[in-house]
Amino acid sequence: MIAVITVTFRSSGIISNLLNSVPTAVSQPYEIHIADNSLGSDVNLQPVLVGYPSVLLHEMSENVGYGAAINAVTSTLNPDIEWIVVVNPDVTFEPDSIDRLLASARLIPTGAAFGPRIVGADGEVYPSARRQPSLRTGIGHALLHKTWAGNPWSQRYLDDASSYQLERATGWLSGACLLLSREVFDTLNGFDERFFMYFEDVDLGRRIALTGRENIFVPSAIVVHTGAHSTEQARTRMVRAHHNSAYLYLENRYSGWYLWPLRMILKAALYLRARVIGGRQRNGM
Repeated sequence: MIAVITVTFRSSGIISNLLNSVPTAVSQPYEIHIADNSLGSDVNLQPVLVGYPSVLLHEMSENVGYGAAINAVTSTLNPDIEWIVVVNPDVTFEPDSIDRLLASARLIPTGAAFGPRIVGADGEVYPSARRQPSLRTGIGHALLHKTWAGNPWSQRYLDDASSYQLERATGWLSGACLLLSREVFDTLNGFDERFFMYFEDVDLGRRIALTGRENIFVPSAIVVHTGAHSTEQARTRMVRAHHNSAYLYLENRYSGWYLWPLRMILKAALYLRARVIGGRQRNGM
């Protein structure tokens, strides 16, 4: 038995595409759960769900963020749920995609997280299976990937394009769509809820590796991700959230007292970068 869990925020306009794609993606029994962070502002969500009577809706009492909403739903699941699929509401599953993730899970018992190949609406492959970011690669990628796409730090972080044809272990997998062992997820107490949005998947991948288990990329399983529709009206705030989460992740990973000066420099640099990018977006650049 598996549970498919998605987190919505004013997503009623696109949620049907996800829900309609699940039956052809999996052949074993499943449940679908929606954690809604809209605080009742999405008045069209419940009317849409009338057409999906088996879908279980969990209305959050506040906008708790992505990871915390997943954790809240997971805590309500029956004990017979062995696998969890976490997925964004603007994703659709290709036929047999969940079955292929489960097949890899059966063949690779060291795996605890399994990620599909994620493609955009234009068919372009998204780099969803990446190495854990070190300070050097993270800073190099952040500073140069927009102006020098082929720089060695971005190449090291994103992995070579040819690697997206291969089933392989990786540092972390995108939380846009992820099959997770319920046992391991529960042991790790789920996502770190300090990450409101972004980097909760990077952090989870790191913690999975620390247990001796693996994050496995499965290119034969394919999903289509159309884009972050819920953040389009709040791009500046989301830029700030992304940079805050980046700092929190690096602070957790490099927590030694002797690294305090470096953390302060990194925090200031991320703050300035967020201000610059946010200013460009407000000015339509």
